[in-house]
Amino acid sequence: MVGLQVTVSPPTANVLGSGTLVKVARESFILTAAHVWEFAQAYPSIGLVRVGSPSIVTVRRDFIVPQTLGRAPFGEWGPDLALLKIPYPDSGTLLARQSALDLVAERGSTPAHPPSSDAGFWVTLGVVAERSDIAFDLTEREMSITIDGPPSFSPRAVLRQNGAFDYRDVSFDPGISFNPQSHGGTSGAGLWLVPLSRDANGTVVWRGARIFQGVAFWEQRESPEDGFIRCHGADSLFKVAWETWGLPNK
Repeated sequence: MVGLQVTVSPPTANVLGSGTLVKVARESFILTAAHVWEFAQAYPSIGLVRVGSPSIVTVRRDFIVPQTLGRAPFGEWGPDLALLKIPYPDSGTLLARQSALDLVAERGSTPAHPPSSDAGFWVTLGVVAERSDIAFDLTEREMSITIDGPPSFSPRAVLRQNGAFDYRDVSFDPGISFNPQSHGGTSGAGLWLVPLSRDANGTVVWRGARIFQGVAFWEQRESPEDGFIRCHGADSLFKVAWETWGLPNK
């Protein structure tokens, strides 16, 4: 589900941020943070990479049609959202390699009331810069890409409000060994809730559901073990941004 953005300017490349490949009606987009798109202005093209795949789809920046919410200087409360329309045939190449999240359908299935912060595991899906490597072989004029996007899990995501915008502060959990030490590169990543429940025997189970809940845009660290990733919540995306961008209801 995750579309990963990498800025490319040979012979160097940088991990720019993360995003989610989504569809609205018949159009394909990358949903990300507005500051990720802001950083992209320094590059002539953007490479879109899927986790676990060495291939890259390079899209000219000036062919991408952006819709943003927020502008520099970006801060801890945003707003900081962007929806980037990917042109054809690049969108077709992406869809041939991975599925896109139906954002209209996801909006329609959003719970009427915000889930409690302990309703299950909160998962951010995006690039982890400390575990990713991008290198060019100048003799062969080829690029070697290793992108790692393991999910980062947390049992807590505090709900906050600032005006019309809602947020989820997803706490770091150092007790989960495979969570990264640094979340650099995660800006723009999708936030998912994986609901948990108990069966008749009292055993905690996951019944396969997952709910898209927002977009990561800010990291705050009080110490190496204490901090959070702030994400725009469902209302910020499905109400405020949706209306601002004039997206369809069906």
